Order: sequence, then structure tokens, then C-alpha cells
Amino acid sequence: MNFKKELEKLEKTVMDSAKTIRDYEERARAAEDQKTAALEDAITAERDADLTAYHKAKDAARLADDAAMLYSNKAKIIATEPLISPEEYEQRKTAAFAALDDEIRKYEDQALEHMRAIIAIADEASDLAKDGNAYLKTLQRDVFKEDSCLAEYKGHYEVCWLGLRMKDDALMRAKKAK
Repeated sequence: MNFKKELEKLEKTVMDSAKTIRDYEERARAAEDQKTAALEDAITAERDADLTAYHKAKDAARLADDAAMLYSNKAKIIATEPLISPEEYEQRKTAAFAALDDEIRKYEDQALEHMRAIIAIADEASDLAKDGNAYLKTLQRDVFKEDSCLAEYKGHYEVCWLGLRMKDDALMRAKKAK
């Protein structure tokens, strides 16, 4: 299973819940509107002294009030209570992390391939720098016979003014990781 499918499943659960909440809220608003209309009918029946119409309107208002409360409470319950069981939560979490780990591992493998290529290039550059240092050392000390601008660096001599030395230990650490 891939992580994208798990993410889509999660988004669907959230969207379905939001839709259900909206549906119950709309039902609650409609019930409130029915209650208002029933109360207006009750006022009219009271003015007309029509007991049957009054009783019918008051019953309709109570029913609409109960419906509005029921739908409103249901929307609140859905909004606050878990949408899935603890078992399903654990199952989804485990599946998502397993899929995520697999996909991240693929990217790490790709990055490792690139790092190996970079290390190979760095090794070539390092070898060239060492050859250059050896050349300049021989040229300056053995051919030109001067050692005034030599510097000792990590146990070997280099021509200091050309800067052909290993800059830091990061390359050495990268080589060890190989």
C-alpha cells in the first residue's frame, strides 16, 4: 500500500464527516424554520380562537423544536467524537507509517547513489590535489631548493599559498561511510 492512498482515505473520512455535520446542521436550521412557521400559525389560531388549529400548531412547533435540538446535538456529537475505533486508528497509523517508510527509503536510496557519485568525484579531486601538492613540493624543495613557504598540515607538507589541501574532515567522513 502506498502513502498517497492512505492520505486519500484519511481525507475522505474527514470530508465525509464534514458533509454529515453540514447535513445535520441544515436539518436543524430547517426545523427551526418549521418551528417559527408553526408558532406563527399558533398565534393566528389563538387570535381566531381556533382550538384545533392552535393545538395542531403548538404540536408542530414542539416537534420542530425537538427535531432542531436532535439534529444540532447529532452534528455536535459527530464533530467531537472519534470517527473511527481505536483498533482502526492503530491499523491506519501502522499502514500509513509502513507505506511512508517504504517511500522514504526509496528516496534515501536515490540520494545514496548520488552521494556515492559525489564521493567518487571528490576522491578524484583529492587525488589530483595530492598529486599537485607532491608536484609543487618536489618542484619547490628539490628543484627550486626553497622551503620558506611550506606549511605542515595533518602530518604532511604542502605549498601553503596555493591552498591545495583538504579543506576539512567532511570528505574523510564521507569516505568512511562508503
